[in-house]
Amino acid sequence: MANYVCSVRSNYVRVKDEQAFKDFIEDFDCELIRDTDGRVGFVCGPWDGGGPHSYSEEYGEYVQLVDCEEEIGRHLCEGEVLVIEEVGSEKMRYLVGISYAYNHKGECLFVSMASALREKVAAEWGAHNVSAAAY
Repeated sequence: MANYVCSVRSNYVRVKDEQAFKDFIEDFDCELIRDTDGRVGFVCGPWDGGGPHSYSEEYGEYVQLVDCEEEIGRHLCEGEVLVIEEVGSEKMRYLVGISYAYNHKGECLFVSMASALREKVAAEWGAHNVSAAAY
């Protein structure tokens, strides 16, 4: 049996308080990165067994970084969109490519590589039997 192993990174955005954002992502074992324009992002991984998560005393359970849309939104400057991308696999049994987008209002959009392709096939070629690239 194998574990799902993934790597995660974000794009670069402007945040309201860099230190507060750094403290937030470090709770998920992510590392702050900067670009030459003064924007910040992060990288994490490889993660064994799932994506970045942290134990929440408030909830008494583990919380996934990608499920923290309200808190992520509070860090972003107005008009910024934080994109988090995850790639992973379980010993090539299946591959995962996921993208999340968060705005400063705490809203989240999600796209998976597999579902996006199936939707495009259906839109462009009509209904087709597209099997999963997994075993």
